Amino acid sequence: MKTKMLFILATLSLGLLIVSCGSDPTPTPEPKPVATATPTPGKFDGLPTGLRAIIEEAKSEGKVNVRTSGFPKEQIELLQNGFQEKFGFPVTIEHFAQHPKEYVTVLAQEAEAGKISSDIAKGGSSPNMLPTIGKGGMQDVDWLGTFGPLFEGSSLEQLKTIHGATEKEIVGHCLADTSSVYGFAYNTERLKKSEIPTTWDGLWDPKVKGLVGMMSGGFPLGTVGINWGEEKILDYAEKTKANEIVVVSGGSVGVVKSVISGETPIGIASVGTALQNKSKGAPIDVVIPSDLIPYFQVNICALKGANQSMAQLFAAWYVAEGRNLVAIAPHYQFHVTDKTGALGEILKAQGVENAPTQTWAGSEQGKMRTDLRGKVMKIWTGA
Repeated sequence: MKTKMLFILATLSLGLLIVSCGSDPTPTPEPKPVATATPTPGKFDGLPTGLRAIIEEAKSEGKVNVRTSGFPKEQIELLQNGFQEKFGFPVTIEHFAQHPKEYVTVLAQEAEAGKISSDIAKGGSSPNMLPTIGKGGMQDVDWLGTFGPLFEGSSLEQLKTIHGATEKEIVGHCLADTSSVYGFAYNTERLKKSEIPTTWDGLWDPKVKGLVGMMSGGFPLGTVGINWGEEKILDYAEKTKANEIVVVSGGSVGVVKSVISGETPIGIASVGTALQNKSKGAPIDVVIPSDLIPYFQVNICALKGANQSMAQLFAAWYVAEGRNLVAIAPHYQFHVTDKTGALGEILKAQGVENAPTQTWAGSEQGKMRTDLRGKVMKIWTGA
């Protein structure tokens, strides 16, 4: 498969990859038809009748239940305030705390049973969304045709850009949210930046023997393997094992904690998670691999829940404008279609202007990625 040559920019997003926990809400009523309200005169008189009806119905619904993992209260408050300022009526955002790896099954089961207990699924990659789509649990939405007239200027351009970046298998139901980028995090009290590898081969250099932590599950080597092929990625696993790679549990959060504590002064982790901790004063920074940047795209999708008009309206507004209100820092998350910004600045500082990227999308690549990760872990652990 060809490597995509894209530039990456910071976009402003909600995508902190921290899993929180919560309890399931009471099942909502059967989904009702979207946009049944009759538009009333007012702020949106100049908009198409169908869009005005969606807005009016969303106003009557008044809330949206968002199923995702981390969703800080302060971000919810900012979004609620921004939404009311835009539309002139409030929205109550309910957070259903569930990680995509869990809701991928739950939502498909709910769809099959005809009772979707959330309005929006957020934070999952396309394979997380496809089972629910297959069971008819997501709305069909013409994002640009329906909601384009609601925005203008940079907001409209952002909606178009994100719509264009959304994977074809899901674009009629979802919009791209963020791209989670992987890099080499390091402890700034233990190591100098000049001592950190700048390419993937550098992780089996004897100079970093026993210093490098990698996520249990083989992330993100499954994605790297899509680009390299099976033979090369398994050879790489053998070399890193010989260099005493440390397998760390807890995903990117666990690796970042290990880096900060000094247990593994170098760790392969989400750039956003590492920089979030840096902003809080932790002794951590990142180097982006210049030979290949693995990432995965997460999405925001409109479910057939109890508040379908609000789900559509909120999702469209969120990607066009709302995400700009809640970014804690512009470098936390990145979008693969952008050409400037914080990640670009990091690469420029490293002397890298055109870094190749690799992601995975769809069920075929998802299976390939999973298979490769399993084989890598078998080499690392012998299990």
